[in-house]
Amino acid sequence: KTETDGVGEGFDDYRRLPMPNLPKIFKTFTRLCPQQYSEVVVLSLLPVLGFLGTGIRGFYNVNEPTRMNFQTVVVGPPASCKSRVLRLVTEHLLKKMMEKEKEMRRKEAEYEEHARRNSMKSKSGKNGGSETTPKFPIRIVPASISVSKFLYRMDNADGKHLLSVENEIGTVSNTNNSGAWANKMEIYKNAFDNEVYGQDYRSTDSYSAMLPIAYNYLFAGTYEAALEFYNQKAVKTGLATRTIVAYVPETHNEERPVFKSLSEKDKAYVDSLVEFLVNYNKEVKCPKVDKEINKWLVSQRKWANEADDAAMKFFLNRAAAIGDRAGKLAYVLEGEKENKKVVEFAVWVANTVMFNQIRLWGRFAEDSSMPDCVAKKNIF
Repeated sequence: KTETDGVGEGFDDYRRLPMPNLPKIFKTFTRLCPQQYSEVVVLSLLPVLGFLGTGIRGFYNVNEPTRMNFQTVVVGPPASCKSRVLRLVTEHLLKKMMEKEKEMRRKEAEYEEHARRNSMKSKSGKNGGSETTPKFPIRIVPASISVSKFLYRMDNADGKHLLSVENEIGTVSNTNNSGAWANKMEIYKNAFDNEVYGQDYRSTDSYSAMLPIAYNYLFAGTYEAALEFYNQKAVKTGLATRTIVAYVPETHNEERPVFKSLSEKDKAYVDSLVEFLVNYNKEVKCPKVDKEINKWLVSQRKWANEADDAAMKFFLNRAAAIGDRAGKLAYVLEGEKENKKVVEFAVWVANTVMFNQIRLWGRFAEDSSMPDCVAKKNIF
């Protein structure tokens, strides 16, 4: 009998699992926030750590390739410290990369100005010369990025993940609604399994490419803004099933939450972990994680079928896939140890993702299983 035996037992009921003993990096950050914010902090860390661990590869259900693709939306009422959560999970983890990319953007701007002047010389009859366009691998991109610029950044990232962090999901909605040139809803969906997306235009003002998409994001917004972004169509077409919902707790009649800063010791640990992750490039195998995730999936599917729970059936499969990825990420973060902590974390993520999705979109998912749902009922 091993330490992971029995992790998946007791799933034969419809319930939330309590937060387990967390892997060290997650525990490091949850110590900085009030206890009731632990869940939202953990789920917000996943897209950032997955972005840093872009070289981690594995398989889900034996033959389905998987990478560390995570898309999280933090949801809560106005003035509930959503932006503080985002700052907590990105400020130090991304600090060195953002400094490096700031310099990269400066060099890119200099090159573009140089190229513009050369083009003007060429048009005026002077020989501006020809040169090879250098690559500028900038991977932290604004959520408002256009499709052409996104494909350009993706093409220059050599297969590594891009990342967007946005405090106001309403800003993303406004951008996506401004025209086909900016609408990235299909990109969000394709990013979940690194599927190919592209465009092919004759115009030199756009960027033509067909690429596997590796893109994590961390957005935040109120319930209303989240439901505007993830509308009925987004639920019906499956974008919602690919998304981790992280709820900021209600703090009415309580003192404003206090968030601490990393100690110097913790900063040193986080820096070493970031260095480890960005240089990690390996295929991982976690048979214990796979086994327990499948055990959880089978038990929850049985419950959903017996209860005829359409929403649970709708969200269950991808929640399991997200949990499996989280387990493989935790395996690497724990020094390639597939211990009980890693296995419990994987199952807890799957369970929490499913319940949080049902809480936000459950009533829409029930209609989304019906082919004529739009004709039957206008939900919004």
